[in-house]
Amino acid sequence: MNCRIPSLSAVVLTLAVSVGAFSSLLAQSDDVSLKFKEGSDGLKAEFVDPPSGGAVGGSTGYIDSRKWLKIDAQYMVNTPNEVLPEAKFKVYVEVYDLQKPRDSRGDKVAILTGEATYVNLPNVPSGRELHVTFFVHPYTINRFGGEKNFHFEPRQNIHIDAYAGEQKIASKDAFDVPAADKNWYQSESERKISGMILTREQSPWSMSDTITYPQAKLKASAAE
Repeated sequence: MNCRIPSLSAVVLTLAVSVGAFSSLLAQSDDVSLKFKEGSDGLKAEFVDPPSGGAVGGSTGYIDSRKWLKIDAQYMVNTPNEVLPEAKFKVYVEVYDLQKPRDSRGDKVAILTGEATYVNLPNVPSGRELHVTFFVHPYTINRFGGEKNFHFEPRQNIHIDAYAGEQKIASKDAFDVPAADKNWYQSESERKISGMILTREQSPWSMSDTITYPQAKLKASAAE
């Protein structure tokens, strides 16, 4: 029986190679640098009027004066290759759902989710931040505004994550929440509703400000 036990030097060499490979992976991870701007400007929500020509509701004028909810995040990119090929942003907005029965706490809380993917993001320094912006339609606000008509309070929060590939590389919260609720957007007890948050490209603001927004990733055609 020929049983070969590796020498100590071989074990050390194997360990060194493994550690080197792991360090290389960490270095590649560190190469991807996307950071949200510090302070309240890094992620904020506000009500805005639609741009000229972007009103909806036909000639009735019912919705013309109603506000859209605008969620805007500012971030910086710094990579050795000067271009980040792709970044995906996922946003979570805590709302009241008027069509949901009250839970054990007497609430009708739900979480709206949305995402946007951009390509060829250039390196930008602090002071020249790029933006990712989402919008909530006035009719959707009517449904999810709740009894307080979508007036945000500390218990109503917004969270955004940035991904490079499958790796989360940055996060930002718009409002302070109790430490016990810092992962509220991952709650299994709150219903998550997709398809209600618009990207900038799906909104009346799609053609405004082409400098601070990278190109949105197009969906692949069926033939591809």
